[in-house]
Amino acid sequence: MLLKRETFNYKDQCVIEKLLIQPPHRFSTIFQDNACFLHFKNTDTVIWSATAKLDLTSDNTVLLKCGTYFADFIGNLAGEPSEVYAVHLYPGILKELYKSDFPATIKSNQEKRDTVEIKGSFLITHFIESLALYFDHRELMNPELLLLKMKEIVLLLMQTSNAGTVSTLFSSLYSPRHVTLSEVVENHLHSDLSISELASLSGLSLSTFKREFKKQFRDTPSNYLKDKRLEESKKLLLKTELSVSEICYKVGFKDIAHFSRSFKQKYKSSPSDFRSLNR
Repeated sequence: MLLKRETFNYKDQCVIEKLLIQPPHRFSTIFQDNACFLHFKNTDTVIWSATAKLDLTSDNTVLLKCGTYFADFIGNLAGEPSEVYAVHLYPGILKELYKSDFPATIKSNQEKRDTVEIKGSFLITHFIESLALYFDHRELMNPELLLLKMKEIVLLLMQTSNAGTVSTLFSSLYSPRHVTLSEVVENHLHSDLSISELASLSGLSLSTFKREFKKQFRDTPSNYLKDKRLEESKKLLLKTELSVSEICYKVGFKDIAHFSRSFKQKYKSSPSDFRSLNR
């Protein structure tokens, strides 16, 4: 759950924030008019975009272009609260910052990408430490410093080992990627996202999503996804040594009892019996 949220605002817009979260927790957000730099401390995290799933280990960073996202904060072995630092990159503020001297290394590219993961950068680590200092001593922050911190993170990102990928993402930060319903579904067949969450990633209301889904797949979302997940679980039972519970979660089920019951209904035997009889 969300324990605490602190923000620094510039012209009534939240540009830097710090979240204190107690995992496990699923968080949804829509970056409608801004891209976002996120750094996760003391937690492994899973992020879903419309077309991808990103697994992040603790103390790693991700740059997200505008769009809809879900994040699962998994936590750490000690069960301690986790910190998330966010810098929101609004196009108007970046134009104010750079005017005509936006970094020359940023280039246009047709690559379709929503996210860039930045692993273990000491530059980013020191940047986060500086943000923590300002949150501990809020009286030190002022509008000029806020703008400098935003400019700093853009320049630092361009100096990481992911600079090339960051550059191409920057060139399309504020152009939402238009995805089809079928793209979202096919990319999340084995994610444990709910039907309403898939609808959000598709940019549709729940009722519209269900209606369009039925037109395209000639089935309801719940039936179609359950069948696909059961088919995948059947393959994994035959070809891997994963336990039944591991397979259950890997294919997108949230509950072992529901998985076993659904599997038996479709294949006329329990997952364990099916594996024993067919190997």
